Amino acid sequence: MEQRRRRATSKAKLSYPVTVFFDNNAIDQLPKAEPVSRQRLLDLEVDGEVIILMPKGVLDEVDHPNTPDIVKKLAPDVFTISVELNPIEKTRHAALREIFRGNAQSGKHDADADHVFEAEKYQANVFVTSDGRIKEKADIACSQLEVLTLEELLEKLS
Repeated sequence: MEQRRRRATSKAKLSYPVTVFFDNNAIDQLPKAEPVSRQRLLDLEVDGEVIILMPKGVLDEVDHPNTPDIVKKLAPDVFTISVELNPIEKTRHAALREIFRGNAQSGKHDADADHVFEAEKYQANVFVTSDGRIKEKADIACSQLEVLTLEELLEKLS
């Protein structure tokens, strides 16, 4: 039985530097974001205050031929690569996949769990997604990772 953790929804600003992993659906929203806020995010990245990363699975999604060029241009240049997991990481990865799967058919939400696992593994402060299911599951499963929408991230960075 899943235990729900109550995470205080803080309006507090993020302390710099902050490491942010982006889900593909959040990258898709960057072109639609308020231009001043989007530019603030990009400026903070240039200044080294925000480190923007992308899980390797998201890189595959962004590289898809149907992805708009503006999204490809705004996608982070830094992404993770496949590496062998140690036994502790394998156990954690399997546990996250189980939590994210829930009652769905096997493998259905593995990519979501993989993205969150990578963010957690590389000690990201924030995982940005517009997927409410990912937010809900990560809030249950990840104590050190804050899962935000793009709008919430931009608000915290302003």
